[in-house]
Amino acid sequence: MNLILRLLPLCLLCVSCTERLPWVGAENSPCLPNDTCNDSLVCRGGLCVRSTLPPFDLGTRDYTTRDFSLPENDLSQPDQSNCSTRPAPSLNHPKETPQRKAAISGSAPGAVSFVVTIGNKVKEIKTKSAFCAEVDLPENVTSNVEVYAVFTDGCRSQSAVASIRQVKLKPINLIAGKYGAAYRKASNNDKISWLTDRRYDRAVAFSFFDPDVTTNACDKYAYARWDLGQKREIIGATVHYPKSTGGGKFEAFLTCWKFLVSEVNSSQPPYPSPSDTKWKLAAEAKTGTNQTLQISFQPMSVRHVALLMFEDGASDIYEDFDITEVEVWGQPNVPPFRGCP
Repeated sequence: MNLILRLLPLCLLCVSCTERLPWVGAENSPCLPNDTCNDSLVCRGGLCVRSTLPPFDLGTRDYTTRDFSLPENDLSQPDQSNCSTRPAPSLNHPKETPQRKAAISGSAPGAVSFVVTIGNKVKEIKTKSAFCAEVDLPENVTSNVEVYAVFTDGCRSQSAVASIRQVKLKPINLIAGKYGAAYRKASNNDKISWLTDRRYDRAVAFSFFDPDVTTNACDKYAYARWDLGQKREIIGATVHYPKSTGGGKFEAFLTCWKFLVSEVNSSQPPYPSPSDTKWKLAAEAKTGTNQTLQISFQPMSVRHVALLMFEDGASDIYEDFDITEVEVWGQPNVPPFRGCP
């Protein structure tokens, strides 16, 4: 008992001393030995303080703040009012691109990091004097990318702005000028190449005997087929008929038809047939008019396309089709994206 009474004053003295010492790692107290702090505090100049900005790491981080201004009581960077004017970084970037990404590079002598923002995303890139950043671009709009440099004293440069437009390329006719194959072409004088020669003043005629006058069975057919040369993404097709000449009623248009595609990677695909599993149906219809036929479908990657013609607009024992031009629409080849080295 006497021993406890002797030790009690010493314990009270230690508690009193501890209360007078700052808590290491607490707010406005010294940092921990590894330059870290408790809770959400950050170590700045040897003291643990609160920061309204997220801590920067050695790499690149995405932030969801668009505000670059610092509150007056923020201790994470020096007061910018004491900084001299620093010129904006010089930037290199494309003015427009079909890519959904762009690489921006630039330099500012003496900089220790660069802050890049686009939309609601902000990146700090910790690198000396020069940088390169890859940014995502919204489709078919102009994006403004803002960049400023940060120096060893914490001061920031003026901002430079890079305006980059993402250009959505227009679809192109993938069979223009290509020589196709045909079945049941009415005349050898009609060249299959006429269907893809970008001319609309001459037609290729297809004809065959089909005595289903009243049923429109959609069984027998003529076809025209093209090889795209390699797999390409297609999104639709257009079939053109001769312009009205003021004579008799034009009936040689498609009513029952099918548009088939094939992924067979060969210059000699199988005979186009709805029953062949190597051919897939992209679109079809059993009605039509003498107006230009627009065919659309979901994008698909194929090598071969075929237009199957079953029934025309007349009611007789022959099926007759006059077609001036066929176009198959797809996306142009976009060169591979070259990002930062």
